[in-house]
Amino acid sequence: MNRLDFFPDLAFGWTFYAVLVTFLAAASIVDFRSLRIPKPLTISCLAAGIVFNLGRGLWLGLQDKAVWSLPSGPVLGTVDGLLFSLSGFAAAFAIFFALWFLQVAGGGDVKLFAAVGAWVGPWYVVLLLLGSVFLVMLITFGMIVTSMVTAGFAETHKSFSGQGRKNAIESGRRVKKRGPTYSFPLAFATAVIMLVVLSRDLGLTGLGNGPAPLPPVSQAR
Repeated sequence: MNRLDFFPDLAFGWTFYAVLVTFLAAASIVDFRSLRIPKPLTISCLAAGIVFNLGRGLWLGLQDKAVWSLPSGPVLGTVDGLLFSLSGFAAAFAIFFALWFLQVAGGGDVKLFAAVGAWVGPWYVVLLLLGSVFLVMLITFGMIVTSMVTAGFAETHKSFSGQGRKNAIESGRRVKKRGPTYSFPLAFATAVIMLVVLSRDLGLTGLGNGPAPLPPVSQAR
């Protein structure tokens, strides 16, 4: 079974990648400064992801190449691009809605990750989840170690533990967010992982020539 081309053209691929990373970089900067991700930014990211995948599907269809699960052709390719985008959105939203329900993620994180899913589809979104969560854990560990060295164990425990935050809230003190924002790890993971898994499609075959983790449902014609 042949590996499907993800992009119809090299310039289109780099534009796709650059726009996605720019959206995530903007979200990271705003989130770092204000601890919130504006809804217009996530909606714009979502809309752009759908539009890019519609265009990707149409272009691949015009080249008589399959996109994801449907046979090749301009009309079916466009529909397949839309299905790919909506499936990624749904998968990403379901994952982060569960995390939001468990109070592990914020509402802005849910919307941002769902928007990214509309760009990369349901398979790549799992890789981005694993990569970004690993970075969150790594950054949090580094912050805790730094705090223990500079402020001591007692102050670090008070700042990072759930009980310490609960006591601060009950005493009326303002509680600052101590862990890292999720938008930066997501942006970094997306920039690196998508560059590697799509290296062949982006003309960077030196980064890896193995098959990308996008199992084709149908063969390209």
